[in-house]
Amino acid sequence: IGRNGMLQDGPGIDDYSQQTQVFGILTGVLDLENGKKILLETLEDKEKYAQCSVAMSFYLFRAMEKVNLYKKQMHFGIHGVRC
Repeated sequence: IGRNGMLQDGPGIDDYSQQTQVFGILTGVLDLENGKKILLETLEDKEKYAQCSVAMSFYLFRAMEKVNLYKKQMHFGIHGVRC
Protein backbone atom coordinates (compact mmCIF):
# COMPACT_ATOMS: atom_id res chain seq x y z
CA ILE A 1 0.00 0.00 0.00
CA GLY A 2 1.39 3.36 -1.03
CA ARG A 3 1.53 6.44 1.10
CA ASN A 4 -1.80 7.63 -0.34
CA GLY A 5 -3.62 4.52 0.94
CA MET A 6 -3.96 3.03 -2.54
CA LEU A 7 -2.52 -0.27 -3.67
CA GLN A 8 0.53 0.18 -5.87
CA ASP A 9 0.58 -1.48 -9.28
CA GLY A 10 3.67 -3.40 -8.23
CA PRO A 11 6.34 -3.61 -5.52
CA GLY A 12 8.27 -0.36 -5.31
CA ILE A 13 6.29 1.17 -8.18
CA ASP A 14 4.69 4.53 -7.47
CA ASP A 15 1.94 3.98 -10.08
CA TYR A 16 -1.71 3.37 -9.28
CA SER A 17 -4.52 2.07 -11.50
CA GLN A 18 -8.23 1.56 -11.13
CA GLN A 19 -7.84 -2.17 -11.82
CA THR A 20 -5.49 -2.70 -8.88
CA GLN A 21 -7.88 -0.89 -6.53
CA VAL A 22 -10.81 -2.96 -7.84
CA PHE A 23 -9.05 -6.21 -6.99
CA GLY A 24 -8.03 -4.77 -3.62
CA ILE A 25 -11.71 -4.24 -2.83
CA LEU A 26 -12.88 -7.59 -4.18
CA THR A 27 -10.23 -9.56 -2.27
CA GLY A 28 -10.71 -7.66 0.99
CA VAL A 29 -7.20 -6.20 1.01
CA LEU A 30 -8.81 -2.74 1.15
CA ASP A 31 -11.52 -2.22 3.73
CA LEU A 32 -14.87 -1.09 2.35
CA GLU A 33 -14.74 2.47 3.68
CA ASN A 34 -11.26 3.17 2.31
CA GLY A 35 -12.04 1.19 -0.85
CA LYS A 36 -15.06 3.39 -1.56
CA LYS A 37 -13.01 6.56 -1.14
CA ILE A 38 -10.25 5.23 -3.37
CA LEU A 39 -12.59 3.92 -6.06
CA LEU A 40 -14.39 7.27 -6.17
CA GLU A 41 -11.05 8.98 -6.70
CA THR A 42 -10.18 6.70 -9.63
CA LEU A 43 -13.63 7.23 -11.17
CA GLU A 44 -13.47 11.00 -10.86
CA ASP A 45 -9.85 11.54 -11.98
CA LYS A 46 -9.67 9.55 -15.21
CA GLU A 47 -6.48 11.30 -16.36
CA LYS A 48 -4.49 10.42 -13.25
CA TYR A 49 -5.44 6.73 -12.97
CA ALA A 50 -5.46 4.11 -15.72
CA GLN A 51 -9.08 3.00 -16.13
CA CYS A 52 -10.45 -0.53 -16.33
CA SER A 53 -10.93 -1.87 -19.84
CA VAL A 54 -14.32 -2.93 -21.14
CA ALA A 55 -13.35 -6.54 -20.35
CA MET A 56 -12.57 -5.55 -16.74
CA SER A 57 -15.89 -3.72 -16.32
CA PHE A 58 -17.49 -6.79 -14.76
CA TYR A 59 -15.03 -6.60 -11.87
CA LEU A 60 -15.31 -2.81 -11.65
CA PHE A 61 -19.09 -3.07 -11.30
CA ARG A 62 -18.77 -5.82 -8.66
CA ALA A 63 -16.36 -3.63 -6.67
CA MET A 64 -18.73 -0.67 -7.05
CA GLU A 65 -21.56 -2.86 -5.79
CA LYS A 66 -19.48 -4.01 -2.81
CA VAL A 67 -18.77 -0.42 -1.68
CA ASN A 68 -22.32 0.81 -2.46
CA LEU A 69 -21.46 2.84 -5.56
CA TYR A 70 -23.15 0.60 -8.13
CA LYS A 71 -26.41 2.57 -8.28
CA LYS A 72 -24.40 5.76 -8.91
CA GLN A 73 -22.50 4.37 -11.91
CA MET A 74 -24.41 6.43 -14.48
CA HIS A 75 -23.03 9.58 -12.85
CA PHE A 76 -19.46 8.58 -13.68
CA GLY A 77 -19.95 8.04 -17.42
CA ILE A 78 -18.05 4.76 -17.40
CA HIS A 79 -16.53 3.92 -20.80
CA GLY A 80 -17.54 7.23 -22.30
CA VAL A 81 -21.29 6.80 -21.84
CA ARG A 82 -22.54 9.73 -19.82
CA CYS A 83 -26.15 9.55 -18.71
